[in-house]
Amino acid sequence: MEGAQGPLRLVGHSMGGLLIRSACHYGQATRQRWLGALSHAAYLASPHDGAPMEKIGNLANSLLGVTPYSRPLMALGNIRSRGIRSLRQAVMPFHDGCQHLLVAARRYYEPTNRWLGDGLVPESSALGGPHFPARHPQVQRRVLDDVGHIALLRDERLYQALDQWLAPGH
Repeated sequence: MEGAQGPLRLVGHSMGGLLIRSACHYGQATRQRWLGALSHAAYLASPHDGAPMEKIGNLANSLLGVTPYSRPLMALGNIRSRGIRSLRQAVMPFHDGCQHLLVAARRYYEPTNRWLGDGLVPESSALGGPHFPARHPQVQRRVLDDVGHIALLRDERLYQALDQWLAPGH
């Protein structure tokens, strides 16, 4: 790519990871040059398969529309941004032209509690949900235990994983 200073690496936390996917999708559709420089994209606790809290919120808001008495309250629920409402399900594809790192955080080890993930994003959703096959040559996955959604950003293990993943020849 002409004038490029080096490879482009993107890191997004939570909805930021979905923004990376969206930018890549629209970048590809409009043949943006920056996409050719993209070498790595890291998604930190991103809800690739949606976020349960938004799914529950949407259901509750829909129930408010059942009767004319509660319908005005439904308008309050609709104030949520389009970005928040899109957390019900992520539909943008992953970009094929770069390496991906999917990082999940979880607070609980027990398989019966893993749906809680980091308190906001389930482990399976952060690890790609159904959007990535279990084995994909351009994808690495990491799970960090005993850490919540926001605390993940201050966790030394996260930065060690990013350093290792971004190391030359990796």
